[in-house]
Parts: sequence; structure tokens; C-alpha cells
Amino acid sequence: MPAHLHYELLQTNANHSARAQDLLMQVLAEWRIDVAVVAEPYLVPSHPNWVGDTEGSVGVVVPTAGLHRLSLRERGAGYTAANWGEVVIIGVYFSPNRPFREFERFLGALEPVVRRASPSQVVLMGDFNAKCAAWGSPVTDTRGALLRDWAASVGLVLQNIGRADTCVRQQGGSIVDLTFTTPAIGARVRSPKRPLGRELGWQMEEAAFPRWVLSRLDRDRAEEAAVVQAWAADPPQSLGVEERAVKFRRDLTAICNAGMPRAKKFAPREGVYWWSQDLADLRIASDAARRAFTRCRRRRIRLPGEEERLLEALRAAKKAFSAAISRAKDAAYTEFLSTLDAYPWGRPYRMVRAKLKVAPATEDFEPAVLSAVVSGLFPESLPFEPPRMAAPMQEPEDPPEAPPDRTGFPARSCRSP
Repeated sequence: MPAHLHYELLQTNANHSARAQDLLMQVLAEWRIDVAVVAEPYLVPSHPNWVGDTEGSVGVVVPTAGLHRLSLRERGAGYTAANWGEVVIIGVYFSPNRPFREFERFLGALEPVVRRASPSQVVLMGDFNAKCAAWGSPVTDTRGALLRDWAASVGLVLQNIGRADTCVRQQGGSIVDLTFTTPAIGARVRSPKRPLGRELGWQMEEAAFPRWVLSRLDRDRAEEAAVVQAWAADPPQSLGVEERAVKFRRDLTAICNAGMPRAKKFAPREGVYWWSQDLADLRIASDAARRAFTRCRRRRIRLPGEEERLLEALRAAKKAFSAAISRAKDAAYTEFLSTLDAYPWGRPYRMVRAKLKVAPATEDFEPAVLSAVVSGLFPESLPFEPPRMAAPMQEPEDPPEAPPDRTGFPARSCRSP
């Protein structure tokens, strides 16, 4: 039977911060996240690993060495939908400063996007800035009530569990980062990780099948293994369809194991190129300052000036961490430039080749679209019929008689030149 493959999904809000987006790339590598939805990113790069909406307010990102690539389906103002394997990921962001009437129009524009993707499994993640008791908020506002009814009408199931705040600010916390899924994929989503600041992680299971290196196939050994499997006794007639399918899968796996090696999984990166232990220590200090501040706000009895002191400590820790990230990126870039003269064919050459390499235009096409394009460019030709030629002329059996000679000269034979 196939094993189960665990996918890690992350939902976060970068608050238009460059350092927060830099830290996000480190989190993707360190936590081994497979796909992430980023609300309010600092920038949506023009990179195959990113897709974003038309306003730059939300984006979806996958690691470079991920199992599945992103393929943009459609996008609009505040939403983007992308194919990720057999799942459709929809990222959403709606600003809290916009009126309720625009929120109604926003959900109206989002509904056909969800319905067009409904044949596939859908995961809708984003920052709706809506509060409702259905996902743990102490109050239910008009946006939350509308969003709750809208999700039920399009057939989406809420995955948020508990009352942990997903947005923690100085003014307080709230639960506005939500995840909805279709019912079929909702059964594969496991309990979420505890949110950290504005990060919310999810786990999803999927059947994992073995893979082989087809380019190293040994046909002779594969044929021998198939003959050995054919020698085995036939399964008894009492076995059902499921048991016969299991036996067929087992035999086919044995043939593939004998004919070619298994594909190896490459270990993912543990961090981005500019990450260091000093930055890890500063992040620990920043997280500790944030936890101390949030715990202080939860206490009803506080010491005079304690909240202000912890807030200043949190700001100082975040400022030091952000400045250290900026210095680390500058130092890494300077080190990279210093290698141009020493090793021109090393990392700089590989980076330039990667930038110049353009993926084929048909690589991200849907199978139906690709089939239509190929059939349009190369239509099926009619069967070849050789041209018909006239039958060769036959020479007469008896040559015509020469006319009588009336000149009086002797007859001579005439030949063509």
C-alpha cells in the first residue's frame, strides 16, 4: 500500500515589510513548507515560484525544490488562484479599511473563481479581516456573518480550530486569517500548528507512491523479472478485485525494482544563503520579547509601566533583528561580487545561466489546452494518395507503310538525329 506524504501549508501576513518577507523565505526552508499564502507582501517577484493578484496585495509561493510547481489559473483584485499538483490554492486578502459594500462585491467576484475550480480540490487561505464566533472570535460583525454564509453556499468547510489569535498587535489580538477547503480535501487536513504572530501552519496528507529513474531502465532485467513474476501461481478465484489489484501492484513494484533504481529524494535547504547562527539567536530574542509582551497584556493585574517597558524591549529586539538581516544580505552580496574575478565560471556563471534559461511556454499549460494547441498547429493530415498518371502509349504492332516514291531516286532510311 502507498505511504502517506505530509504537506506543510503556511499562511502569513508580511505587512508590506521587506525584512518580514526575507524572514519568510528562511521559514520556508527551515520549516520545510511546501506552499505558503502571503497577505500584504512587500513584493511579488516575477519568479516561477510566485503568483500574485493584480494589486500586489496577496501572493502564493512554493520552494524552488518543491514537489509541485505553481501554475496560475486566474487572478483579480485581492485574490489569486493557482494549480498546485492536484489542488487549487486560492490566496485572498481584503483590507479592513474598505467598506462593507465592497466586501460584498469582493465575495461576489470570488464565488465564480471557487466554483470554476470546484472539480478539483480547493484550499482557500487568506486574511479576510472578518470576525465571527464560528472561528473563535468573541464577536460577530457583518463581514463575518456574510463570509460564514457565503462559504456555506459555495460548499467550503472552515478549518480553523480553537481561539488562538492569528493577528497580535499592540491594540489587541484577533482571528482574521482563515482557511477554507472543499469537504473531500478537508478530511486530509490535520490540526493546525499554533499561530506565531501572523503565521498559521497546516498539515495535509496525500498518498505517496514510489518513483524510479526511468532513464536508467535495464530492459533485459525488467523482462526477466516479469517472466519470474509470471511463473508464480495465479491467485485463487476467491480473491476479490481489491486483493487482485494489490497483488498486481506488488508484482509491478518488484519488476520496477529489478529493472531500474529508485529515485532519491534531495535534502531540502536548511536556510537561505545569508542566514547565520547570529541571526537565529536574534530571532529567538525577538520571539521571547514578543511572548513576554503578549503575556503581559493577557494579565489583568500589571505592574506600573511594565507594558510600556516590554513594548520598548520588543521594538528594540525587532529593530536589531531587522538591521542584522539587512547587514547579512549586504555582506552576502559583497562576497558574491568578490567571486566574479576569482571564480567567473562558478556560482556567478550558474546564476546567469539560470536567469537566461527560459522555461518552455507550454510547460505550465493544462493538458486540455496543450492538446488543443498541438492539434491546431499540427492538424491530422488526410491519407496520402499518389497522383494518377496517364497510361503509357503503346506502339502499333505493324508500322505504317511508306508512301510510294514518285521522285525516281532510290529510297533511303530516315533516322532521327
